[in-house]
Amino acid sequence: MGFDGCETDVNISKDGVLMLVHGSEYYYEDGTVKNVNDYTYEELMEKPLKNDFTDTVLYPCTFRRYIEIMRDYDLFAFIELKGEYPDDKLQEIVDIVDELYTWDMCSIQSMQMSNLIKLREKYPDLPLMYCGGGYNAETKEALERGFDCDMKVPDIFPEVIHAFQRKGLRAAVWTADDNKMVSWALSMGVDFIESDYLWGLNVGG
Repeated sequence: MGFDGCETDVNISKDGVLMLVHGSEYYYEDGTVKNVNDYTYEELMEKPLKNDFTDTVLYPCTFRRYIEIMRDYDLFAFIELKGEYPDDKLQEIVDIVDELYTWDMCSIQSMQMSNLIKLREKYPDLPLMYCGGGYNAETKEALERGFDCDMKVPDIFPEVIHAFQRKGLRAAVWTADDNKMVSWALSMGVDFIESDYLWGLNVGG
């Protein structure tokens, strides 16, 4: 479809498995809902997920499998950490990417500044990106600490994006969910555009 990568949220199951999930809940085909943090990996995998987009039978995906898919298709992997991460799970994220892929094709995102700070202290060269709604105190802190930025459309403006880029940092926007927003983001010269809608966007134009 012309996209260069994928952004996904990562959360932690009750027994410590890194799982892909938008937010924290899985919605299943039979109507049940499970919070990832409250169930083990085996319990989360017991039945197929609700799927309104294709006729494919889908089950939850682990973080390890996500990185394998990104590697196999040569796609850029955004890794958004949801919530506060313990040190051992931050280490596991790094170890999996080190084992399976390359950091040239990955970036860790988080709305939790503490996750990024802990990673930067241990891994000074790791590509890290602060994810936020718009320009605020944490966005300013991200700029000062040398983190890339990922801001919500339309709560961001060219001056902020260019401030990051002048420092050699990358700027992304999320929720560019129609062609108008994609065109707007392109006009600002962002490095990445994230969208929830794959169908209908003229990404190849």
